[in-house]
Amino acid sequence: MKHLLILLAALTGCATRPAVVPAPSVDLPRYMGDWYVIANIPYWAEKNCYGSIERYRLQPDGLIDTTFLASKGGFQGKKIAAKSVAKVTDKRTNAQWQVLFLGGLIKVPLVILDVTPDYRSAVVVTPDRKLAWIFHREPVMPARDYQAAVEVLKASGIKVDRLALVPQVP
Repeated sequence: MKHLLILLAALTGCATRPAVVPAPSVDLPRYMGDWYVIANIPYWAEKNCYGSIERYRLQPDGLIDTTFLASKGGFQGKKIAAKSVAKVTDKRTNAQWQVLFLGGLIKVPLVILDVTPDYRSAVVVTPDRKLAWIFHREPVMPARDYQAAVEVLKASGIKVDRLALVPQVP
């Protein structure tokens, strides 16, 4: 029986990965504004999007209005705007959020892994590592900054081979 318990403990330990580590601190007012989605591991709504932007606006109650803007199928394609609300779930770091869709019916946790000191670039993932985003304040991100963001993802166990560049400039 003792050997069975040891085997189960070992198998369980091998099957779980450590949690992603959030950025040590995010200055919410500085983080607000428009972020160009430079690359992502997209979910269904982000596929075939061009010129994608995440827009964040901090409200007086501490909630964050979020708007995803993009064009479907090309820069001249159908314009989309998807709105949601996010709340900070870790007030110590401000790096863990929960995005609420359909009035809170759908809840998606997000972790801000990294924000550059100048708040020009950010790396965000879901805790299960299935989705990831590389953000920049401008539509074109310098190659060295992009590579640094990719390295942050790799260090967190994200499969970067699934990253897709998002066309930002026609």
